[in-house]
Amino acid sequence: MKNLYQELHIDVHASLLQICQSYQTLCTKNPQKIFYYTKILNILTNQKYKLIYDAMLTGMDIRLVYYYSSSAILEEDEFMLAQVISWIEQLREFVYDTKFFTYHSLYLKRLEGWYDELEAF
Repeated sequence: MKNLYQELHIDVHASLLQICQSYQTLCTKNPQKIFYYTKILNILTNQKYKLIYDAMLTGMDIRLVYYYSSSAILEEDEFMLAQVISWIEQLREFVYDTKFFTYHSLYLKRLEGWYDELEAF
């Protein structure tokens, strides 16, 4: 099983803001992996998915993982998180608009799937 925290270069106890900032940085540095990083972001930012993933990763009982997990956002992090969310929305629009510059069917199909996945957040 891949350690998604290592893939994003963050600690297991990273906050939501740290997860999103790492996603932003990695997407900027490796645009060819945007789809991969988005799937990781989806798992680590969705409380249910993260809870299940953490239980599988650590081998702990899911009830213990739930007890020790904290999803509170600090007040000072809210502003930074809003900026990252705005960046993700702009990235989504930019990548989606690239479909008008290509006719490659595999790329278009993958792009539509990625866009739908981001819309489901």
